[in-house]
Amino acid sequence: MLEDEQLPQLLLDLPSFFSFGPISFLACGGVHVLDGKVVTWGRGTSGQLGHEDMVSNFKPKHVKSLESLVITHVSAGWNHSGFVSGGSLGDTVYGFGFGKRGQLGVAMDNIRSISLP
Repeated sequence: MLEDEQLPQLLLDLPSFFSFGPISFLACGGVHVLDGKVVTWGRGTSGQLGHEDMVSNFKPKHVKSLESLVITHVSAGWNHSGFVSGGSLGDTVYGFGFGKRGQLGVAMDNIRSISLP
């Protein structure tokens, strides 16, 4: 059963992700979490987890389409997410989730939500 917590809690499902290196930063949205190793979890009903679906995941899961990138920044809004990857050609920005009000920076009038980066 999911409950609110009043004190810091150890995230028991994260140690398996330490094999990819230390977690250097997290971004917490209204109801989902991102980390710099391209792992997301929480409510995904608007596609904000980037798993190519609109399903919630209550355990950390890799965003497969971004796994090969070096992520330098992450940002989490209420129902949308953003990742910045750094590379030899400069920074690239990826956004996904609820985009009805232009949060994703995609210039399509009919866009509502995107479930993959």
